[in-house]
Amino acid sequence: MEPLPSFCTERAVPPGISWVDPDNQAAIQGAVDLLVASGHTRIAHLTYFLDTQFDFRMRKHVFTGAIERANLSLLDGGIVVGQGDLTDEMVRQIVATGATAVVCANDWLAFRLWDALEALGLRVPDDISLTGIDNQIIGERPGLTTMGFTYEEVGSLAVEALIARIEGKSAEECCVEAPIRLYERDSVRRL
Repeated sequence: MEPLPSFCTERAVPPGISWVDPDNQAAIQGAVDLLVASGHTRIAHLTYFLDTQFDFRMRKHVFTGAIERANLSLLDGGIVVGQGDLTDEMVRQIVATGATAVVCANDWLAFRLWDALEALGLRVPDDISLTGIDNQIIGERPGLTTMGFTYEEVGSLAVEALIARIEGKSAEECCVEAPIRLYERDSVRRL
């Protein structure tokens, strides 16, 4: 019998293993669509840990396609990639693009950027709009617009996948993308 384990939020798994992961395509496309509908045409992407995080690699790739589908040009230097914590250089790169909006790879990075922009005297959303992914609310900064999912839903889908595997479905049949929802708050300004 094949192994039955399932992985949550990781698709790079050995053969015979199923996964449950957020719908990264929908998350990035939804964020870009929201920004474009709000009048933004200069949109940057902030990400990190591309060498170790499948989701962030996928989100970066999808961002490029979402910008093309919106008939926008990718900003010169408009994809800023870090290797860990947000650095002053990464913030300078974002500001130098002239972006009016930034799609961050996750909420944590969006909150860090928000703080860094405010330290430079820029205001979110008046000077620059931000979106995140994950819907992981931090109490002191609840206004982030984000494309989110719940870990409860991911866990529930993983249990369903495991039950389906026990009932004889293949690992490939049990791989599931968790749905994404828009949580629109105060960090996006209409232009």
